[in-house]
Amino acid sequence: MKKKKIIFLVNIIAINFLIVVIFSFIFYKLYLYYNYNSSQSRTIVKTEFEDEEYSNKILEYVNIERQEAGLYPLQKDYLLTLAARLKMEDMIKYDYFSHTNPTNNKKWSEFIKESGYVYKKIGENLAIGYNDPKKAVEGWMESPTHRANILSDGFIHSGIAHQNVIYYNKETVILVHFFGG
Repeated sequence: MKKKKIIFLVNIIAINFLIVVIFSFIFYKLYLYYNYNSSQSRTIVKTEFEDEEYSNKILEYVNIERQEAGLYPLQKDYLLTLAARLKMEDMIKYDYFSHTNPTNNKKWSEFIKESGYVYKKIGENLAIGYNDPKKAVEGWMESPTHRANILSDGFIHSGIAHQNVIYYNKETVILVHFFGG
């Protein structure tokens, strides 16, 4: 009799343990689902195709800053533009906003190398949250490292890509500007 009671208690404990594990797993999955779909999700989602007007305005405002500093204007370069587009697509695909992809450690300069652009010097400016191109350039001009890229006399070419996205449930623009010379 005593043996049957022990076996019965062990079975009850094992069943209770399994129930706790199953419910923990379900609640964990619900937690992940809720946080992924919550109002504070940082997931980058495209909302519409880019238009060239925004990118052209960025280049126009950058060149105004350069001309005021006595520098030649940057010229739009197809290969740098392609590289900027690939970098922007990578940030959207892997859901990050940084100079380096945290998933595979791919650096921004690798996109330029892969495009075939031949250079002595390259630079990158990123921006997010600027729906107005003039404000994006003003923001860069307030940052010493971004300003240095804009006002470098070693750069002669420009490649710009942008995309309208949803970021933290807010419609905004993600922007990549590559510089080359």
